[in-house]
Amino acid sequence: MAAFITAVEKFGYNGDIDSADNPQDVWIYGPTVNDIPFPEAAAVTTVLSSEAGDTSDGSGARSVTIEGLDSNYYEQSETIDLAGSAAATAVSQYIRVHRAYVATAGSATLNEGNIDVKHSSTVLARIGIVNGEGLGQTLQCGYTVPADYWEGNLKGWVMSAGRGTWEIVGVIQVRPQVGAWRTLELHIFQPAGGMMIHEEPHHIVIPRLSDIRMRVLESTANNMSVSAAFDLDLMGND
Repeated sequence: MAAFITAVEKFGYNGDIDSADNPQDVWIYGPTVNDIPFPEAAAVTTVLSSEAGDTSDGSGARSVTIEGLDSNYYEQSETIDLAGSAAATAVSQYIRVHRAYVATAGSATLNEGNIDVKHSSTVLARIGIVNGEGLGQTLQCGYTVPADYWEGNLKGWVMSAGRGTWEIVGVIQVRPQVGAWRTLELHIFQPAGGMMIHEEPHHIVIPRLSDIRMRVLESTANNMSVSAAFDLDLMGND
C-alpha cells in the first residue's frame, strides 16, 4: 500500500476571556461554554440559526457543510439546507464535528446569525459573528485524529492575544481515546511579544483517535480576545 499525507490546519478564536472564567478553550462559543465538547457517542446532529434570513431561500446562509467523524471515528461530511431558527437534521450522526462552513448564501453572501451545530441542546460548533460580520465558518481549536489514518504529526502552533496590560498562559493538550488530557507544551506571553509561534523541530506524534485542544489556563485581564491555530500532518495508507 502507498503511504500518503493529508495536511490539516485548525484555527480558533475566543473573543471574551475573563480572568475569573479560566481555563477556556479557544473556540468562538467559549464565552458561553468554556470547553469544546468531545462527545462519547455519535448522536442526531442538527443545524439552526439565530436569524430567520439563514434559510434555504433567504438572504443569509442557505446551506452549511459539516465535516466530522462517524460513530467509528471515520471521516464523513454532508451539506444541509438551513431552515432559519428551526432545526435542520443531518442525514448522518456525528461523534465529532471538526468544521462547519457556509456552502451557499443569498445576497448577504455570509451567515446573518449565529449558526449552531448541535447534539440536542449541546453546541458542538458555531459559525459565528464578530463585530456584526458573519464569519462563514467555525473557529475552534479542537480536533480528533480520524480512524482513516494511523497517526497525526503535530508540526507547530500559534497563539495570540490583545487588549491592554495582560499575561496569558496558553497550552496545547492531547488526550488518547482511553486516557487523560496531557499538556504537550505551555507558554506564557505578554503584550511585548503578544504572539507565540512555535514550530516543532521534530514533529510530535499524535496517535489515531486522540483528541487535541488549545486552551487558555490563565489570563490576568478581562475581555481578552485570543486566537490560536495548530498544524497536523495525517499519515495514512491507500
